[in-house]
Amino acid sequence: MRPKPFTIGLTALIAKTRPLMEGKNFLTIDVGILKAVGLLPMRWRGQVKILGKAKAEFPLVLKGLMASKSVKMEIEKAGGKVIINE
Repeated sequence: MRPKPFTIGLTALIAKTRPLMEGKNFLTIDVGILKAVGLLPMRWRGQVKILGKAKAEFPLVLKGLMASKSVKMEIEKAGGKVIINE
């Protein structure tokens, strides 16, 4: 049985990363950024999934993170994208 992913709400993600967006056209979010802004425990090694129905206020690129369908649609609507694996 797979462990459940750590879940983070899109609203919290936007609130915590908004200051990082200053002077940029888009913001790439990965596990390192989530740990740096305090949304993910530093020792977390599992998967992360972004959930919620908030409005993406700026283009985000989610890299290596899972996202719900509603989050993916909202991010793409704002000009961003979700890259699950590279």
